[in-house]
Amino acid sequence: MAAAHRFTEHDNGTTAEVPVGATFSIELPENPTTGHRWTEPVLDGGSAAAGPDEFAPGGKGSAGQGGAHRFTFRMTSAGTTTIRLAYRRGWEAGTNAARQFMLTVVGRS
Repeated sequence: MAAAHRFTEHDNGTTAEVPVGATFSIELPENPTTGHRWTEPVLDGGSAAAGPDEFAPGGKGSAGQGGAHRFTFRMTSAGTTTIRLAYRRGWEAGTNAARQFMLTVVGRS
């Protein structure tokens, strides 16, 4: 599913308008070999729905090389939803995240 709107780490903390019915993605750098992974997204608000996510390695032939984790969403209705993600090691759930990402999307008709 190709997303009509693509957001990256440069969009952290911002607000964006997305048409109702459109798909959008958040693509963030990730290096799973360090143990750090982006958590499942937390959505505050009912205007967007999470879709599939995937990790794409950044290059060929380099062991331990990072890549990008792409989360896909769909704007289901007019309104506001805030999406939060945390970059952490799974076994350190009780500690602060190494990084955090937040995007507020506003569905428009």
